[in-house]
Amino acid sequence: AHGRIVQHARNAYDAIKYFETLTKLSNAPQRCKRIHATPTAMKVGPSMASSAYPAMAAHNLELDDLFSGTFQSVMRIEERALDNRYTQGLTITDIHTIVAVGLYERNPMNVCAARLDVTLATLTTAVNKLEKLGYVRRERSQEDRRKVLLSLTTQGRKAYRAHLLFHKRMISEALNGLTNEEQRVLAHALAKVKGFFDARA
Repeated sequence: AHGRIVQHARNAYDAIKYFETLTKLSNAPQRCKRIHATPTAMKVGPSMASSAYPAMAAHNLELDDLFSGTFQSVMRIEERALDNRYTQGLTITDIHTIVAVGLYERNPMNVCAARLDVTLATLTTAVNKLEKLGYVRRERSQEDRRKVLLSLTTQGRKAYRAHLLFHKRMISEALNGLTNEEQRVLAHALAKVKGFFDARA
């Protein structure tokens, strides 16, 4: 993968400039300043400046591979983890809907939809399936008959717990080889990255 990154690095020069302008980020220019900075504050010539961009392109593409590769791996692991007696036959969307309903909660449809960041129509389709399979219960609110409340059945709570246990084990094993300091640095960096994406989601 690294060889492919380096091979395409020079062709990514214009793409990087466009990306910086499109997203209005200052991170890349700041990295350029750090790359170009010298103890004597000497001026950087055009040849040095242009040679820094292929290195930046290689670094950015490598990070992109790490982000997308990690995401895809987690999704594959999560899908395989559903193959157990509590969640067998469910999809990732199904289990996330179960989690959004809440373990011992009774939530209106709009609350669950907001947690999933989906429309009520999309949630209704998911709930229809889970209700038919016996994971979710749907009932009218006694205080306001216009509201439809969602809650988990016993089967739904078992699926919820099984998925929660999977995540706990996955994180524990993934961080097992890291020191406490490495875990702290990783959490701090990921929080910043998540904040960036959350602001643009």
